[in-house]
Amino acid sequence: MARPTTVAAKYAHLVAHADRVAQVAYALELLSAEWSTRLLEAALAALERAPVEALVPAARPVLRALYDRLDANGPRTDAGGALRAAIVRLLQRLACPADTDILARAAMTFEFQPPGPEEVAAMLRASGLAALHAIDEALAASYAVRLLGDTYTSPMSGEPALTAARVLAAQNRWLPLYAYTVDAGRRHSEVLSECLRALVRLPAPLLADLVDRYADGNDELALVGLFDLILEHPDGEAHAGRLATFLRDTQLYGAYRYLCTLIVARRHVTLLPALIALADEEHDPLKWEPLAEALSLLSGSCRVDAALRCLRTRIERAQQ
Repeated sequence: MARPTTVAAKYAHLVAHADRVAQVAYALELLSAEWSTRLLEAALAALERAPVEALVPAARPVLRALYDRLDANGPRTDAGGALRAAIVRLLQRLACPADTDILARAAMTFEFQPPGPEEVAAMLRASGLAALHAIDEALAASYAVRLLGDTYTSPMSGEPALTAARVLAAQNRWLPLYAYTVDAGRRHSEVLSECLRALVRLPAPLLADLVDRYADGNDELALVGLFDLILEHPDGEAHAGRLATFLRDTQLYGAYRYLCTLIVARRHVTLLPALIALADEEHDPLKWEPLAEALSLLSGSCRVDAALRCLRTRIERAQQ
């Protein structure tokens, strides 16, 4: 059978392989010589689907060489870094400490495209940092602190700051996360939420300061992180009344739904009775359904079942 010569034929030949070992071998052959984005994407995807034992030891030198080739002129050969991010994920799977040079380089890659120009490599930095964390936690922590408050955090995804927050939280390195929550600069809501929920070792007076800072705000993602923090923190019970007030007064219905579900999931001894009592007292129709959904997780209790009947009657009447 003649070897394929066109991009379309090579792509068809790659995806048609039923033999996983042969497909990996052909994918590595393509990665060594091709420039077509379509072929490189398909070959990398084939490697990502393959078991790791099929990649060792042949894949590492091919992947490293391809990364260097793409990185030589990233904005032109790999705009946005998607191909390099796929390489980084594969190197992470291979878990070789000798690859930390490329992973660290990925974590600090900044590339700009017009108009603007706009920085476009946030996901590559996030992938590099996540891979570093899997291979060298101490090194990853240093890069995570660098990236947590970086100016070029994506306003859409929050990356790589979001990954940085998760890396630091996983390592129980909470001081940089606390610093992010009190920084006077502009913060990304999802990153802020991730930082808040990780601060379970924060001293009680500083917890009270954060509650005062965020409990009355309108950022629902930040509130979600704050709720997790209060219900997990050893001194969080002191702020249960603040959460009860939120349940009664808020019109932030997404955060309300989350808090109702969280209270039920944790069977919170103080807030759960208050939540059940709301079934009789709540006059905001937009709160009835999320409250009923949360309480339905506890159905079977006489008190809860009575509260659910009350809520469902109100909901049915409102729908008529």
